[in-house]
Amino acid sequence: MTSNIISEIDKFKGKMSDSNLTDHINKTFSTSFTISQIKYQVERLMNINFGVPDIDAYSFSEMAEKASKENGAFFAIKLHNNNQFQRALYLSPDMLEYANYFLDIVIVDATYKRNRFLIMFDFSIIRNF
Repeated sequence: MTSNIISEIDKFKGKMSDSNLTDHINKTFSTSFTISQIKYQVERLMNINFGVPDIDAYSFSEMAEKASKENGAFFAIKLHNNNQFQRALYLSPDMLEYANYFLDIVIVDATYKRNRFLIMFDFSIIRNF
């Protein structure tokens, strides 16, 4: 894979599906890459650009745990059976105050298609904690 192809993958990763990206790369550069080859490059570039997800999850959980002990925030984490990160919930002291004061809470997901995993906020997390 040439640096031009890698740059093109980097430019369009997360903006189109892996199959569309594969088609785009093959058409643009007259190549015949498989979807698995393109997916590998997308994952590699995501790790280079944003870091390794497991390390991110571990770092976040350490920071949130520390903040919850220091300033009265709420932090809960759920792990899979193999001790792998599944989900977490962090509420700042202000969020907790609002939750205790108001009977109804409105949650706005400002992360949709903006987080590194391109996934929506899972509202079932709140019900499951």
